[in-house]
Amino acid sequence: MARLNYSHIFASAGFSGENWDIAAGYNLSFDTSSNANDTTFTAATKTIALAVGSFPSWLDEVGKVFTTDSATNPGPFTVVTYSASAITVLETVVDEATVDVVFDGSANTDIQDILLSAGNGALTEHTPHVLVSTGALGSARTLDLSAMEVESAAYGAHPLDGRFFYLSVQNSDISTNNITISGSTSINGVANLVISCACDYLFHHVSGGVWRANVLQKPGAALARVPFVAADWAAGANRAITCLQTGSPTAGQIGPHALPISGSYVAQVINTSLTPDEQVNVEIQFDSATGNVTLRKAAAGPNFDGVLVLVGDAV
Repeated sequence: MARLNYSHIFASAGFSGENWDIAAGYNLSFDTSSNANDTTFTAATKTIALAVGSFPSWLDEVGKVFTTDSATNPGPFTVVTYSASAITVLETVVDEATVDVVFDGSANTDIQDILLSAGNGALTEHTPHVLVSTGALGSARTLDLSAMEVESAAYGAHPLDGRFFYLSVQNSDISTNNITISGSTSINGVANLVISCACDYLFHHVSGGVWRANVLQKPGAALARVPFVAADWAAGANRAITCLQTGSPTAGQIGPHALPISGSYVAQVINTSLTPDEQVNVEIQFDSATGNVTLRKAAAGPNFDGVLVLVGDAV
């Protein structure tokens, strides 16, 4: 089988040596009429199923794009899950029963973007280097890397030591609906890696199902300046002012600061009632679940106008 060896550049660092199966994405076709494999399309579950026989192995890949010659369901469709007799896809399916169709494979063997919001997934040895997860997940998801560790028997069953995989997580609800990444043995010494924040990750298969994962630092940071007045101290419980991450402030609240939710920020409090303005020390508390920041001063100290300066991850 022809193979292509090439390098790709991520984050200003070059990685090379990945073997790609050219034939895994080109000139692939599967005619269900040849074996009387009646095909059924089910809208409710986004499933394409065979009554007889099996789908070809080239469809056994999360993110594989294919089309059909069905006038009702032409596609293109993106594989989300695979079994020999049924495939679920990302796109909308129209109900259609027991028809014979021709499936045509995509010529896309380069970077593919998959929405994990479509469901949980397992990546195979032919999966592209890069997966981008966007949108809302809706619930907790899992992504299994174990099938990327060893070639399938049809391709020689060779260990894929050195295999790497780049995952960019951009989901809007990742802080509440986490993605659990697993391999067959461990990732950074533990069974699973739970991703709970939007960031980029590089996974490297060392050997024997052991993976290493690195979080790639986001470029830059963002700054927020949130003003408050003396009355905000008086309105807050126990001489405290809470800066909201999002939403409309009420009595004793200010903001929102609109920085990404985090367990900590770099914070300064400036007293503008003084001349000249002066940085002052107050107790600062961070809420990792909401991103809210609470300022608390001594009860004996006077209320003052000021500015809360926060630095956090870039938006």
